[in-house]
Amino acid sequence: MGVLKNAGTDCGNKKPPGVLIDIYYTSTTELNGFPGLLQTTNEGDSVTLDGPFDFTGAAAGSGYWRKVVGLTDRGGLKMLLEGDPAGQGLTSSLRFFYSGSEAGQVEFLNDLRQFGGCLSFMAKQRDSDRMRVIGTTTIPAVVESAELDGGEGNGDPNGTPIVIRAQHPLYFYDDATHGVDTTPNP
Repeated sequence: MGVLKNAGTDCGNKKPPGVLIDIYYTSTTELNGFPGLLQTTNEGDSVTLDGPFDFTGAAAGSGYWRKVVGLTDRGGLKMLLEGDPAGQGLTSSLRFFYSGSEAGQVEFLNDLRQFGGCLSFMAKQRDSDRMRVIGTTTIPAVVESAELDGGEGNGDPNGTPIVIRAQHPLYFYDDATHGVDTTPNP
């Protein structure tokens, strides 16, 4: 993610620079169905999801996308081709800074802990018309690192740098067409 430095000019301002992005996350155990990929042959279709996420049957109070606002300093969403030439794979990652160290931030980290290795994330890059998805029901995303820091001195970042990873390519999701369900099941 790079080094986050204080962008403020006021003494004690702990706001690092970057671009704010909406990040949605859910437990893959709450999903009844993960969309398949488009079956057409247009460019990009092999990595584009073909429908909405299905939360039918999730317990009351669950079954929805939760939202946080993260700060990225260089895009945040990355995909890496790695491994030996005969067995290369793709790893997707999302790096962001979650500002603050109050109850809401601790609750978010607790959600990540409770969901364990069963996570799915969506975020939209600045110039994109579709969400990027990291983590599926068969290959969930995991939290590679997260460390909440309240900032010891003036100018220190106050919040949590977080890295999310999954061993699959970035998938695309047309949220304008299919929507993002942010309402818990009744």
